[in-house]
This record gives sequence, C-alpha cells and structure tokens, in this order.
Amino acid sequence: MIQMLFAMFAFVFLGLAALVVDSGSARLTRLQMQNGVEAAAMEGLRQADAVSDLDRRLAAQEFMRWVYDDDFDPASGDEWQHGAGPLHELSGGVTGANALQTIRTPAPRVYIPDLQLNLENRIHGDMVAVRYLLDVLDHHEYSDYTRPDVWIPPTLEGLVDAMEEALAQLHVPPGIANVLAGRVALAVARLAEYEAQGGNLGTTLAALQSLRNFIEAQSGKFIPEPLATALIALLNQIIALLSEEPEGLPALLVRLRRTADPTDPSLVPPLDDQAGISSAGPALTYLLGRGSLIDNSRRRDGIVVRATAIAAARPATTVGRPLAGVRGSTPFVLEYDFWNSLGYGAVVLDADPAGNLTFGGATVGFCVARRAWSIGNDPSGAAVGLTAPGGGEVFVPIYDELDVTRIVGFGTVEATGLPDGIQMTRLFRSIAPVNASATVAPGLAGLPNNLLRAILGRNRALAEPLRAPVLVR
Repeated sequence: MIQMLFAMFAFVFLGLAALVVDSGSARLTRLQMQNGVEAAAMEGLRQADAVSDLDRRLAAQEFMRWVYDDDFDPASGDEWQHGAGPLHELSGGVTGANALQTIRTPAPRVYIPDLQLNLENRIHGDMVAVRYLLDVLDHHEYSDYTRPDVWIPPTLEGLVDAMEEALAQLHVPPGIANVLAGRVALAVARLAEYEAQGGNLGTTLAALQSLRNFIEAQSGKFIPEPLATALIALLNQIIALLSEEPEGLPALLVRLRRTADPTDPSLVPPLDDQAGISSAGPALTYLLGRGSLIDNSRRRDGIVVRATAIAAARPATTVGRPLAGVRGSTPFVLEYDFWNSLGYGAVVLDADPAGNLTFGGATVGFCVARRAWSIGNDPSGAAVGLTAPGGGEVFVPIYDELDVTRIVGFGTVEATGLPDGIQMTRLFRSIAPVNASATVAPGLAGLPNNLLRAILGRNRALAEPLRAPVLVR
C-alpha cells in the first residue's frame, strides 16, 4: 500500500518540481535571451544614420556576440559560459514514452546565438528595420511573426522585383523593355535616395508618377494599349503602397528563438531557420518534468522560448557638450518657429557683438556657452557673445518662449563660423550615435504640469528632430 501511494505521489512531486525547476530554467533563459536582443536592437538603431544598413546590422550582430562572451574575445574560450540558456542532449530511451533516457551536458554548455543579418528585411527575420506605430495598442506577435504595432517600408529590391516580374509576364518586346528599363532606373535611383534619407517619399513618388505619365502618353503609340494599361495599374499599386506610409518612429526589431526540436535540432519551424534571414536554437529540454504526467509530445518537443526587442528613435530630450571626436551641442540656440520653417539649403545667420542671431532682419536665436542641454532648460542665462562653431555636424538646441525661454528639442545642422555670423545647413532627421538621449530629461524636474505639456508637445511637433534610441518593447 505504501509503495502504491509513493508511486502515485511521485508523479505529483515531480510535477511540482518541474514547475519550479523547468519553469525557472525557461524564465532565466528568456531573461538571458532578452539581454541579447535588447543590446543588439539598441546598437543597430544607434548606428542607423552613421553607417550603411549592412554595417549597422553587422554591428548589432557583433554586439550580441559580445553579450555572450565573457572577455570580448571569441577565440579565447569562455570560462564563465555566458549564453542564451543551457543546452542538454538526450539519448537512449525505451517505449513510446522514451523512459530511461540519458541526459548529458554538451560543450559548450550554453546556446550561443548566431544572429542573421536579414538584408532582405523579411518580417520573420532575426533583425527587421520597421516603423514603430505609437497609436497601435495591440503588441502581440503572431505565429507568422507579423505584428500590428510595426510597419515595414517597401524595399528597393521588392519594388524592382515587382516591376521585372510584371514585364516578364507581359512579354514586353525588347525595344520597349529598354525604354522602360531606363525609366525604372530613374525611379530606382530616387528610391535609393529615399531609403538613404530614412524615408523621404517626395522624390520617389515624383519619379514613379513621371514614369506612369510617360506610359500613359505612349499608350497606343509606342507601347501597346493592353501593356500600357497593365503597367499603369502596377504603378498605381506601388504609388498607393508608398503613399500609405503610416506615422511612426524609425525602429529596429531584433528577435531570438529556441524553437528547434531538442532531440534533433535540424527539425525547425520553416520560418525560424532560413540562412541569412532567421535562426533558432534547440528548445529547452524538460528535466524533472520528464518524470511528471506532462503529455509525452510536450516532453519530447521541450519548452519553446522566444525573446523580442524593439528599439525606436524618439526625439532627443538631452544632448551633451562636444568632446574630442564626439559631436555635441552647438554654441548657439535657435528659435522654434524659425527651425520649423527652414529648408535644407545653406543659410547665413548674422550676429551682433552681443551674440544675437538674425535672419532677414528677424531675431532667430542667440549664442550660448557650450554645455549639456535638456529640454526644459532656460538657455537665456547662458547667453554669450559670438562664438564660432568648429564646423561639421552638431546638435543645435531649439527654444520657444513659453513662461520663459525653454529648450523644447534639438536638431542636426552643419555649421561653420563666419567673421560676423554663422553659415548653417539643416540636415535631414538623424539618429544620434552618441552623446544624446531620449529618456526622462532632468530639465523637466519640478516644472508645473501645464508647462510640461507645452514643452513635450513642442518636442513631438519639432520638424526633423534629432532622435535617440530607446527600448519600446
């Protein structure tokens, strides 16, 4: 009788032990994986405007390797065995329940991820460049890895492939194809410019609309009417796709997954192990749970663990003073309305001996001592005489007259000192690789609520703001 009771309760005790040990192991593994994806997402986004897309993905890949390396030297071996959760190997076993299996620890003892670059930017990839949609409240990631809170900009390759496929299916004559290829090349060049600038659709749409107008003009003449109709329909679809770009923050999504069969790591869900796009490690092996009443198929498949992080570029709230080789704040500040009205051409700001800056006879800013700035700071107390910027890209504080003069955001400019002024060019929105932050600003401490709302509202409405990476998921 005692033996029967012991056998019955053994399954219960093992189930409770599995709840503690196996669930704890899964939680710890997920935390370790989360450390890796968060670090990689921040690093990849931080470098978005400093290097090419390939180089920033390589930087994120390398940064994750450092997260799981105890001395930043992959060739030296890792005494501490940092990794994204433990590894176990199973062998043997009898009956369909795989009883009496042997569990051993392989070398290395932990899973070391190999983050794939996903240059095609597929939604199920390890790294995905997206727009993070602030107004979407559904943050679920579904089985096909789509998410309602992100949007993927159309890629250069995707649009070109669509055009080439359409031309091939329509049996375009070689002479007509050559002319169309030239027009497509122009649109592609504009699209490359769009991507390089982080999403400025104006030149891209103009080129595609020009191509569509050309085809309409040649319909029934140089281009057969049925072919022209089909191509126009295709272009209308592409133009509509580009025109529907939602408001969102530039972002980078990074994910890790342990979804492969722990007994045969070659058995992986189709979307999770595509060379150059996605990767997956083995699912966690049940330890004490193997002796419980957990369903046999679940014991065999192990515990699936996933980790996802999204770093988004929010308008900067703090910048530092310039250091050797590091960009920082300018020795002048600019007025909010003037900044929002600027184009992208060079302008010359006149300066008087007191350091006041004018443009077209109107005061648009003033010179200040170089220092770290936060939104909410009052720059008027730091006003000085004309101080020439050293040249190159710098971060300019933007102020507005609220209760008093307050810094409300930052922009990026190229500035050069002149004998009696400053020559400046506003740059397209950029993500600061260093020396800027979008976290809670110290300059906001102690301000009344109505002033806080006014400053944050100006910060969100600033044209082409300097941005800094923050984790949003």
